[in-house]
Amino acid sequence: MSWFLIILYALVIAYILLLVFLVLGIILRLTKSTNDQTPSVSVIVPARNEESSLPTLLNSLEQQIYPGELEFIIIDDRSDDRTGSIIQEASRRDSRYRCLRLDLPNKDLSPKVSAVSAGIQSAKGEIIITTDADCIA
Repeated sequence: MSWFLIILYALVIAYILLLVFLVLGIILRLTKSTNDQTPSVSVIVPARNEESSLPTLLNSLEQQIYPGELEFIIIDDRSDDRTGSIIQEASRRDSRYRCLRLDLPNKDLSPKVSAVSAGIQSAKGEIIITTDADCIA
């Protein structure tokens, strides 16, 4: 067998292997689940004395449908009404809720900025969204 044929066979085999890997890669990419491609989201809500408006927001958040991981971080910023207990009740009802409580004011940041900062630090999501307790999602 001549060197030409040996090199030709080697190139043909290499080309076929390349095509097989290419087709397998395309098939694997197309069959990935949606959750693997969907980024996780954290929604951060600072709340201070929001007893009257918080239930409407929490109900609205519970209605959100997202194919990936979704968490709601509600920060109770030293409330002296029922805000904390409303958040705790929501977290028992829906595992997507996480409750944080700030007890001491931050000397360097305003109360709202401090609450949002604490929420961001505890967030697990790739995407972070902030809203206020008196908004409807």
